[in-house]
Amino acid sequence: MLWLIIGIFLFLIIFLWVVKNSGSADSSPYQLKGVLFTPAERSFLGVLNSVLKDDVHIMGKVRVADVITPSKSRNKSN
Repeated sequence: MLWLIIGIFLFLIIFLWVVKNSGSADSSPYQLKGVLFTPAERSFLGVLNSVLKDDVHIMGKVRVADVITPSKSRNKSN
């Protein structure tokens, strides 16, 4: 029983240390962008999908650059 209590205590200490030292979402070097498609692109994609058979779907090509962008930093090295 003593070993169980010691194990739980060590687990809590390690867990709290990891949480404390992990970076927050604000420290990320990237920022999320807004929507992937403009309203016109979304409408066009819906029209294309509506005229196709049920087993065929049109998928939009999405680049990583369409989803995230580097955060603005004060120096070029970051």
